[in-house]
This record gives sequence, C-alpha cells and structure tokens, in this order.
Amino acid sequence: MKPPRTVVERILLQLRNFEKLEESYEYPIELTQDGIADAVGAPRGYVQQLLQELIKLGKVRYIVHHVKGGKKRMKVYRLTECGLFEAKSLAEAVEAPDAPTPVAEDGGNVRPVNEIPAPEPEAVDWPQGSPAGGDSTVLKNDHAPARHGCMG
Repeated sequence: MKPPRTVVERILLQLRNFEKLEESYEYPIELTQDGIADAVGAPRGYVQQLLQELIKLGKVRYIVHHVKGGKKRMKVYRLTECGLFEAKSLAEAVEAPDAPTPVAEDGGNVRPVNEIPAPEPEAVDWPQGSPAGGDSTVLKNDHAPARHGCMG
C-alpha cells in the first residue's frame, strides 16, 4: 500500500475512516481539527486552512457537536457525498498493490498528473442554421474529467 501523497488526501482518507459512524450524542476527537491534524501529521493551523478549502469545494461539511472527553461542543468534520466519492477513489488508488504514480511532462517539468492544470476550454462558434443558433458561443472542453457534480 502506497502512502497518500498530500495532506488533503490524508484528510479525506482520515474522514473516510469514520464515514460509517452513526449519528450519536458524542463524536470521536479524531473528527475535530486537532484530531485530524494529529492523524495526518500536519500543523493544526494548516489543517484548518485545508478544511476551509475543502468546505468551499463541497467535499467536507461540519457540525458543532459534543466530542468524547470534551467539556464543550466542537466542530466535527464529515465528508459530503462529493468528498466521499473522491475519498473512495483515492483509497482504491492508494490500496492498489503496484499502481505507479501517474506522471506527465508539463513544459519540461515532470510532476504528478493531478498537479497539472486542466486545459482551458476553447470557444466554438456555431454556424448559421445550427441548433445553437449561429451567433452563440459555447465552451467546449473534451479533456475535462467528469466531476460527478462536485466543484473543484
């Protein structure tokens, strides 16, 4: 099993570990910022920034709830449907026995494929009499991966 490559990937996998956890009065500390930071081996402030970005992307949500051993309610982080889909895909890739890390050349640099930005969509002018109308411009990007309704 290959270890996840980024802190974001480790966060998604950490939250996936608790996805089958039923709603309860108390949640484990591992679903709080401190617990996630400890589990993924990153500073709490950095994890906080990444969690905020994951929330904006619609991959993570939070609730304020009781935490085991805590005296006050805290933010507890959970995956959204979009985040769960990504975490499952990531887990399958990480758990593949000899799956190589995909790399591609980008302007002379070799780096993981997921770090190369998607190509910009190109504008297509439809001819007169076409279903689009003639003066309509639509965006075409056949190279964009399916996002399954997820942002980012």
